[in-house]
Amino acid sequence: MYCRHNEPRTVSQYLASLIAQMFKNYTGVSLIEKQVLKLYNVHKTQQSHPSKSQLVAILSTILLPFQNVRVVLDGLDELPDREQMDLVSILRGLTVSLFFTSRIMGFEVFGFPQDIIHMTIGDQNLGDIRLFLQKTIPQTTSVARILRRNEGFLEEICNKILNISGGMFLLAALRSQSLQGYTTMTSLSNSLDGLSDDIQSMYYSLMDRIDAQKGDYPSFVKRAMTWIVHAPRPLTIAELEHALAIQEGSHSFNERNIPAQDMLTHHPVGLLKSSQEVELWSFSDWPQKLMPAPHTFIANCCISYLTAFRFTTLDKLSYAAFDALVKSQDAPLLEYAYKNWPAHIGECNEESYPTETLHEFVLQTPNYPLLDSRIGFSWINPSHVIAYYGLRVPFFWDSCCNSRTVKKHTALTLAALKGHTTIVESLLACKDIDINAQTNSGDTALTLACKEGHKSVVNMLLLRKDINALILTRKINPNAQDSRGATALMHASHMGHVGAVHALLACSNIDVSATDMAGRTALLYSCLKDHTGTACALIRAPGIDVNSQDDNGHTALLLAATKNSFQVLKALLSIPGLNPNLRDRNGLTALFVAMLRGHNNIVKALLPMSHIKADVPSLQGVTALVRATVEGYVPIVDGLLSSQNKHWEHAEGVTPLMLASSAGHTEVVKHLLTVPGIDVDLGNQPRYTLTIPTGESNDNPIMDSFLTGMDLKQTCFDCSGITALNFAAYHGHIDVLKLLLAVPGINGNSQDCWGFTPLILASDMGFDVVARLLSVPEIRVNTQNGSISIEFILVSCSPTFTYFQVGFTVLCRFPDFNCETSPTRFGLHK
Repeated sequence: MYCRHNEPRTVSQYLASLIAQMFKNYTGVSLIEKQVLKLYNVHKTQQSHPSKSQLVAILSTILLPFQNVRVVLDGLDELPDREQMDLVSILRGLTVSLFFTSRIMGFEVFGFPQDIIHMTIGDQNLGDIRLFLQKTIPQTTSVARILRRNEGFLEEICNKILNISGGMFLLAALRSQSLQGYTTMTSLSNSLDGLSDDIQSMYYSLMDRIDAQKGDYPSFVKRAMTWIVHAPRPLTIAELEHALAIQEGSHSFNERNIPAQDMLTHHPVGLLKSSQEVELWSFSDWPQKLMPAPHTFIANCCISYLTAFRFTTLDKLSYAAFDALVKSQDAPLLEYAYKNWPAHIGECNEESYPTETLHEFVLQTPNYPLLDSRIGFSWINPSHVIAYYGLRVPFFWDSCCNSRTVKKHTALTLAALKGHTTIVESLLACKDIDINAQTNSGDTALTLACKEGHKSVVNMLLLRKDINALILTRKINPNAQDSRGATALMHASHMGHVGAVHALLACSNIDVSATDMAGRTALLYSCLKDHTGTACALIRAPGIDVNSQDDNGHTALLLAATKNSFQVLKALLSIPGLNPNLRDRNGLTALFVAMLRGHNNIVKALLPMSHIKADVPSLQGVTALVRATVEGYVPIVDGLLSSQNKHWEHAEGVTPLMLASSAGHTEVVKHLLTVPGIDVDLGNQPRYTLTIPTGESNDNPIMDSFLTGMDLKQTCFDCSGITALNFAAYHGHIDVLKLLLAVPGINGNSQDCWGFTPLILASDMGFDVVARLLSVPEIRVNTQNGSISIEFILVSCSPTFTYFQVGFTVLCRFPDFNCETSPTRFGLHK
């Protein structure tokens, strides 16, 4: 992972990048594919992003198949302090080896172990820097002349630069660039002695040398550096050449002004490096010795370039034709100028704002091509350009305030989409403005402002006292629905904009329970995105329907239980008429969802409700108690056992005690054994075939754990009579065996429909399990299912314990070695 101070990312994004790398590089590992795709599908359906805790959990899971995992993090010091601590803490909690690179900083705050290995990488760079200097210094003309007569002088120069560069390539490169213009060894050597040892001073020194050059070279270099420093992306060589050929204020382009390429890279004080793209020998924090208003300069150049290539007189081309035009090789800067002039305009301050240039450009462009992912591609007029980009130019809106684009956008909807409050205010002052104008998608200005989260525009439309009368007379419709049926309230709720929601709820005619085409209300959108503030505001709204269900059967309570939103849940529980037993299309109730996710606080809040049904099964036929048992949620099992509802019927023929024993949940077994009247010898009773046996037709089905998935139909097997003790013995859960064998009167020799006893089932699990069973006097070694226990133990035993150990233990119990066994089985003689 790479950390960059000018490319800020959240800790969640770094974790997601690790998961993406694992998913891409190890597509054949089923666990990774299953876990990642499951998480992706869940959040795709919910239109949400995974939380940091979810990402940590899935990352921990997909690392399990690997014994050695190494995570490399470059530039730890580039992260803000809080993100540093958080990310390092999470990575240290994973089963991985870590490699960090960083500038010198106080690593003791991270609590690294004492044996951590520290290495100063700068010390390792010296050899590489020397090779770099030995190659580049002789390429400087004046130095090359000195070295022809004194070949050994090169090493002296290299040693001096190495001593003062501190192992930094950047400083070494800058110093090698400063050697021009000296005629003797003495003057060159003295110049190196006088060099500063910090980058900023080095830059200022080089800028002074640039200013000392003759002709228009200083201006040329500063214009080039301005473009490179302030461009939002790296420029190609061709783009920079055309950028430097622009005559600011001119509406024509002269190819004779294009500079030679080597002027950019091979001049005596050249600061540029190039391959296909051009960049500076530096970082982006450039000292202030360039153009006084860099963004105004670049914006004017872009507009001049667009005008020179007849952008103001374009016909309404198709998107394909327009795309080909801006990517033309004859005008390599055209695409950059088209896409970036508005961004540079936005960076201009009041004093340097190019009002006249903009006004002339916009008014002379009757058809401007607009490309926005939310709108698509369309041609717009000057009023739309001003509104969309929020340009600060004089314009009279009255005559064109309601003019439409092909997609039915008006200046007001475009300004609301982009959040330009000044434009919105000017448009609202127009006498004939249509405030409720809808686009092809059914969006109004209010809907778009809510959708994009432009709180100031929403407040302007609904709250500002000086336009309240205007809004009332225009009869703004807060319930207007877009093409998907969503209202402004739904969009504001979905985005979590509390101020916008409060403003909309203040409207007397607001419909708080309106539904979109998917059946979702504003409250469901808030709960879906876990926006506590907006959800609580909506719950308190008069007339709210808290039991409304969308097409998936989700209710606000179900979503609050899913998201572990305790405050929202408490607010919902205070509403009379709330139905906690509504189920989604998978048959899940809020209580069941909370148990699935282990949200103990939600379960404890729901269980005391007088009309809650703790035993409502899902469509998969798994009761709440059974699911809590499978997952090992001890507090939830406690809550269910103490509630007035106890469900002890078989779920697909399997009891909670069987499930807990199979999964090895010792604490759950301990709690279940305290229930009065529990039958520890009860065997399972499958109602029908639940799995298909593997192998030959006479092979026994393979027993499986109940840890995989909710649907027990995929995890049970076609055999009856399997008790909790059988399950625990087969899976080798010694602590569970101790608990079960301590129950007075338990049948330690119970046989399932295949004749397997706990001792036979334990034969694969090792000496400790067998020994635990044999320590019980009532265990019968000679119980048969066509074979005796000693046969299974000796033939199927794990190589981790010896025949002597097993034989000695079994012989102490006096087994009957004369028992006849099935001829198809391996006998003791094997």
